[in-house]
Amino acid sequence: ATMKIPFHCLPFCFVSSHQQSKKSSPLANSRLSSLPVTPPPAHSKFRPLTKLKMMMPKDQTPQEKINQEWDGMAGEWDDLASGYAAGLHAVLWEKTGIEDPSTLTVVDFGCGTGLLTERLASQVTRVVALDASPKMVEQLQDKISTREGFENVSAVAGILGSLDKESTEFKQTIESLNGSVDVVVASSVINFIPDEDLEATCIALGKLLKPGTGLLFHTDWPSGEGEPADGMTSEKAEKIYAMAGGLKSEMTDVGSLKMGKDEGNVFFG
Repeated sequence: ATMKIPFHCLPFCFVSSHQQSKKSSPLANSRLSSLPVTPPPAHSKFRPLTKLKMMMPKDQTPQEKINQEWDGMAGEWDDLASGYAAGLHAVLWEKTGIEDPSTLTVVDFGCGTGLLTERLASQVTRVVALDASPKMVEQLQDKISTREGFENVSAVAGILGSLDKESTEFKQTIESLNGSVDVVVASSVINFIPDEDLEATCIALGKLLKPGTGLLFHTDWPSGEGEPADGMTSEKAEKIYAMAGGLKSEMTDVGSLKMGKDEGNVFFG
């Protein structure tokens, strides 16, 4: 069976731990894509899964349900999302205004199977890849142990929003990173965080960043006509930045992103 991934789940935005005024975005006056969008089922990152939801036990938490969906896609995620990862990587440094990323420590939050992680690893000093899906992280850990190009990458599974319940390895990883991360990249993941975990997750993300210079760069599907009702908005993004320790918004914008042969609207923040 094949799954067609709707592309409205990939918006851009980034914020800084440094107090700066909001900058105008080069996409502000661009002509946005008018691709038809079919609203996806709740909780899937690119939201193609409906059958899995029928199989989930009723006593599962929202995060456990999300993890089950992602675990189910781990084996084919490289094929499903490679175009998006390539498109995002192509604009990441331009969007963040970083000219030389070679000395950076980057956290790939919501790393999946490491499609973006691998691309980042060739350009920065260190990448720490985090994902709530154990199966996704297993795929990435296999790449780390068997392929070249991952020497500066580590990957661990866990949930930032319930850090006290996570493995010792995950907790130690997060604690060791606090205050040392130059950039957190959250690629189409924030919109999937359950409401009850959002504040704790944002607090944890904010703590990772270097004070004064660290950046949170995120992409999510946008809100608006023809888009899902729960899409990202500038107002929602600003609340996230406040929860993350008062990060100052550098950009919140909807623009077009090339994903392989396709193109779609994303929210950049």
